[in-house]
Amino acid sequence: MNYKNYSTYKFLKLPFKPERVINSIAEKPPKRILFWKINTDLIRMTFRQRAKLIDEIKKGNIFNIYRELTSIPHFILMHTKIKKTYPFIKLVVDDLAKRNKRDEMLAISYTRKEVSAGIRKLNFGDFGIIDALVRRYNGAYTHEQIENWKDIAVFTALRIEVETSKYQRNLNKLK
Repeated sequence: MNYKNYSTYKFLKLPFKPERVINSIAEKPPKRILFWKINTDLIRMTFRQRAKLIDEIKKGNIFNIYRELTSIPHFILMHTKIKKTYPFIKLVVDDLAKRNKRDEMLAISYTRKEVSAGIRKLNFGDFGIIDALVRRYNGAYTHEQIENWKDIAVFTALRIEVETSKYQRNLNKLK
């Protein structure tokens, strides 16, 4: 494990210098801190949790990762050594980076007409994604229900939507 692996996370504002503790950090996060169990299985992360985690990481509030995914009180984390807390933070940041890379396959190429009409200016963020899914399912789900879907379920629904859109474009070109 070397410092070069951490240079890719420049968007993190760490409250310490990583090079000082890199050599003493374990590769895997601990299974528990004191009495609190740490669940390192991030497959159950909901869409809402993912959005909150990305916001917290951008703000530099790395200990809020624990608040969102575990029930460990903040004061316990502040008195725990960094070599116990940082591996879980690294695990979450790595997982979010992989999910962002996975989401790149949802990108659609736009035609010149769409670009000139200003389609790239349409960006409604997380609410736009949730609202699109509510409209796709004709109101069978509420916005809050879709926020609580697993992140992989939201990705799968969006992938189906993108593939259907690409199919419709190809079909319209043939006509």
